[in-house]
Amino acid sequence: MDQRYWTPSEHLIPAQPVPPPSARDNSRTIALLEQWTREDATNDPATVAEAERELAEFKAAFNANRPPDKPIFP
Repeated sequence: MDQRYWTPSEHLIPAQPVPPPSARDNSRTIALLEQWTREDATNDPATVAEAERELAEFKAAFNANRPPDKPIFP
């Protein structure tokens, strides 16, 4: 009879330690976010007004389910 039994912990512990998030290279993620910001940039007054209206609507919906004295978006 095989005396070696499988335990989940054997497969959950990584062989190499994972570096903390602050030590990871985030340059590709930052570059992608900057690219999206450039792509979404606009000076069109109608587009800006629509985005501001949507943001105000979003904030109001979030605050609607909160106590009046503790809004998420004051």
